[in-house]
Formats: sequence, structure tokens, C-alpha cells
Amino acid sequence: MGKSLPRYLGSVALYSKSAESNIMGRKILSKADSEEGFDMISTWFNNCVKHHNVACSNTQFPRPPIVTIPAAITQSTLVATSSIIKNLRSKLKAATRKSSFATKPATGPPIEPSAKSKVPHGLSKQLTRLWPKRLIYVGNASGCKEARLVETGRLLKLNSIKYTTLSHCWGNSKPTITTKETLPERMSSISVSALPKTFREAIEITRHLGIEYLWIDSLCIIQDCPKDWQTESSKMGQVYTYSSLTICAAGARDSYGGCFLERPPMPAIQILSGVYVSEYVEAIPFWSPEAVDTRAWCLQELALSPRVLMCGSRMMAWRCEETTIIEQGQQPEISPKYDLRINPKLSTRNWNDVVANYSRRNLSQSRDKLVAISGLARKFANESTEQYLAGLWRRTLLTDLLWRVDVQVETSLPRISRSTSYRAPSWSWASLDGPVMFTRETRFDWDPLALLVEANVVLGAEDPFGEVVGGLLRIRGPLALVTCRNTNSKTYPACFPLSSDSAEEEDSHSRCASCWFDIRDEMDWSNTSVFCLRIAETHGLVLCPVGDSGENFRRVGIANWLLGPLWKLDCPDTEISIT
Repeated sequence: MGKSLPRYLGSVALYSKSAESNIMGRKILSKADSEEGFDMISTWFNNCVKHHNVACSNTQFPRPPIVTIPAAITQSTLVATSSIIKNLRSKLKAATRKSSFATKPATGPPIEPSAKSKVPHGLSKQLTRLWPKRLIYVGNASGCKEARLVETGRLLKLNSIKYTTLSHCWGNSKPTITTKETLPERMSSISVSALPKTFREAIEITRHLGIEYLWIDSLCIIQDCPKDWQTESSKMGQVYTYSSLTICAAGARDSYGGCFLERPPMPAIQILSGVYVSEYVEAIPFWSPEAVDTRAWCLQELALSPRVLMCGSRMMAWRCEETTIIEQGQQPEISPKYDLRINPKLSTRNWNDVVANYSRRNLSQSRDKLVAISGLARKFANESTEQYLAGLWRRTLLTDLLWRVDVQVETSLPRISRSTSYRAPSWSWASLDGPVMFTRETRFDWDPLALLVEANVVLGAEDPFGEVVGGLLRIRGPLALVTCRNTNSKTYPACFPLSSDSAEEEDSHSRCASCWFDIRDEMDWSNTSVFCLRIAETHGLVLCPVGDSGENFRRVGIANWLLGPLWKLDCPDTEISIT
């Protein structure tokens, strides 16, 4: 060790409960966008780049596969191929010399290479599949008044380019976007002063770190082009994973709030050189809720980023794979509620926790429900090689079907509702807008009492982790017809008897189950007959028939009961479809 820590990484952190929530550490800056604030950001970033392990430096896209020559290739083909390669190399070298890309103006964006100076077509195609199609060139001069969009397929040395990403709330006020009409203008020039405050300050941070490129979703994706949106949104997991730094405007409710919010006065008394006693600040990043914690897209953006600069409402903070540090100098333990880092030992249990968090957040576009978490789903799939089915996983599908609405959670979402346009099959949590949770049965190993015969989804695009337009389950298990009772109450759960042989039995607790309807007021459930499909010892799916075949159903909730009562009835194993 032996080396002295950088100026902003020393830590003197003493919480004094007896001193009425006073705290000892460094003084919180009165202005985060001061020279001292930018120095702090640079120190955090440079220390991570120089001293932390490879987990923090996963900022280069995977190289494209190496093309090998087949063993059975003929000599004549080899000679011809060699000639083509030599010719291609000479042309590429000449084009590189002619390109004015390396001689860009000091205060302006670089000139793109011409079409003739592109990298070889095969290599370019493989790289651009991985990279975002566009980045914002911001340059490295702080006084530069312009930026512009550039297409990554036209950049030389693409795999060595570094860029930052912005994670922010769109809010009710629509941010500056790129459309098919404005794309040519954005490719030519973007006036930095005309951008929202959050975008301007993200550019300023990027330039200060010596990084020339920035990715912002609303500017780098053509928002009114479905094809471009589908293609680029499917890459967003990789975009954040390989970013040099994600700048999170955590305290801003929209793009006009800024990364650096105005701070209230924070009196502090200096007791030692560089050590102050000040009032305890409740709004600590990674421990207290911020505006960004309400946006669904931001969950995967922060979870997949190896480095995050949190620009909170009261202070800044840094989080990478090795450390977390806040502006006052402490390295606090992240609250599990706000720790979005992904456990290296991925499991379905981790995924269920992610979904519970995600379901409490807002989406500007309801159709994005599966798309906005597709990057995380892809990471889980890469680690586990499991099949993904509209937000659930095939290997644990029977247990995962036992998710239910969580009505006790506080959320800014409106009342729980089902999407008006098709977004997911009824058996997927993604079909609802509202907080969900997974039952205890999903947290332990158990032997399912039903058999999964078939499971498939119909994709809305090529991305297997994105939109779906259909889904079907075929399950064989004990199926019982039951009648709902006592559903006038608006509280969860609603109880219904499992048999109506007599009034005494109906009132008997031993003959009742608790039912969590997905949409409590979707209809008047009183005296309504529904079906219950037994999945586990104490849990099952509540279903309503679709059509007259008697084989097709849709999910309307889940039920649990004391062991035994339901299955004393005549409940033969039945194979059904759930859509």
C-alpha cells in the first residue's frame, strides 16, 4: 500500500448520534459546479481508472471475432485473398493520411472521414452492431459552444473511443429530442446553449474529464423512427455497460433541472485541517430516495454502469465496482434498497428483487415495460443461459408465476391497472402497471405440483428481450372451480370459500383461501366463479375462462390457502392454456 491517498479520497467519518445528528468529515461544497467540485469529480474518476481492477474498466466493447482461413483453402484462392488484403491496406492507409479527422479545429467537432476512409466493411458491420449508432461529439474544449451528432460507423479507431452516458428523468416536460426532421441539423451542429440544463452540464463534466463523446438517449436515438428506436434501444444495456462513466442527474425531475442543483446553506465548523463538523444531511445518494429512483429506465442504466457519478439534490457521490464515496468524504454502505449493482452470482432470486424494484417506477411510454429492462435481462441470460419469457425465466417459471400485486408499497404510480394495449401475456407481471412482489414460495427450493408442458412468446421485433405481441403457457395440474365471496371490501386480500356446501362451511376459516386479484376493481368478483390451478402446496393461480372451449384461460390473480381444504374436493389433473 504505502501510497498516500488522493486529496479527495481520504475518509474521516464519525456519526455522532449524541450530538443531535452532527457529522464530522469534509465540508459539503456550496456549489457543485465550482472549480473545486470539478476537481473532486476528476479525482474520483482518475483514481478509479488508475488504481481499480478490471471490473471498473469494462469500457471497451468486445472485439469482433477473428476471421480464420479454412484449412482446405486452395493456393490460388490464398494468393488472390492476399492481394485483396494488400490492396485494402494500402487504400486504408492512404485514406487515413488524407482524412482531416486528426486535424480537427481546436474548438470544434472533428470532421468525419469520407465514405472511402471507412474501416473494412465486414469489420465495420460487426463493430457497429455492438456500438450505439450515434454519439454526441462534444470535444474537449470547455469554451466550445457547439457539439454535434456523429455516426459511429464513420469513426476511425472506433474500438478505442471513450464516451460518457447520461442517466436522467424525462419528467413531464419533454426533453430536447432528435427526430427524422431534425437529424440532419443535429449531424451538422448542436448549439450547447440551447440544450436543457441537464444536457449542458453533462457536456461540461464530459469535457472536464477529457472525454470527447457523450451518449444521451433522447438525442442519439431518432424518437419518431420505430425501426431506429427498436434497434438502438436493444443496445442500451451494452451502451451503459461499456461507458467510461455514467453521469446521473439524480436530483432533477426533468432535463431542465440540471446535474448541479442549487444547494441550501450548510454551515460547518472547521476543527482540523480539512475536517469539519456540520449538520447531518438526510439526502445521501445511494441511501435516500432521489428523483431518478422513480424512473424505470434508470434502473438498468445505473445497474449496468461500472462507474456512476451521482449528482444528488444535496451532494455528489461516486460509485464504482470497488468503492462508494460521498462528498463529505465517507464511504457509506449502500442501502440494499438503492444498491442496483448486480450480484456476480446471478440467480432468479436476484431477478425477482430487480423486478420488484422496477415495477415501482414510472414509464413515459407504457409499451416500454419489457424494453426498459431488456439490458438487465440480457445480462442475466448471458450469465445463466436460461430462456427468457416476457419478464420471467423458463427454468423457474412455475414458481415465478406466483408473483402478486404489492398493495402495501408506497409509490408515485397511479392505481394498479392493466395495460390498455397488449404488452405481455396475463401470466407476466409486465402486463400490469403497478408494484409487484414474489411470494415466499419463489424464495425457496420446492417441488412443483404442476407440470409445464409448453411455454412460448411471440416477439414484436428481433430482440428476444424486448417487446412481445403474444404468449402461451400449457400447464397440467389440479384445477378446481371455486366461488368468490366477501369481495365488497377494497382491502387486500379478498377471501373466498372453496366450497359452498353450507353456510357454516362458507363462514369457516378452514374453508377459505386468500386471493390477491391482479386488478381488484376490474370487475365485481362477488359470487363469481373462477378457477384455481394448484402450483405449489399452498399457492395457485386464479384464472378466468377465455372462450367456450374450457381449455383457455387468463390469469386474474393468485390464491393461497391452509394445507388441505381445496384439494379435498374432486380436482383432477387438467391440461390448460393460459394466455
